[in-house]
Amino acid sequence: TMRILSPPFSESTGLFSVWYHMFGVDTGSLNIYVRTDNRSTIPIFHVQGDQGDVWQEFSMNINNSFFPNRFKQFIIEGVVGDGYLS
Repeated sequence: TMRILSPPFSESTGLFSVWYHMFGVDTGSLNIYVRTDNRSTIPIFHVQGDQGDVWQEFSMNINNSFFPNRFKQFIIEGVVGDGYLS
């Protein structure tokens, strides 16, 4: 398992975007979370297994109605699959 943490930010609007490529029978999973100022970690995206030999995009509009008056931090987590090619 590997995690990438964004710098904390407090902007009220914007776009978060991640491109990913998950191809092959032993592909693991990709998880994306948002951490808020009260240290809650909220899952916002999950994909698992072979997604084809193409690049895919996950994007999310950031706005205060979803996380009002809080700083935010994105956590991108990759989990390896079972095979040696993962």
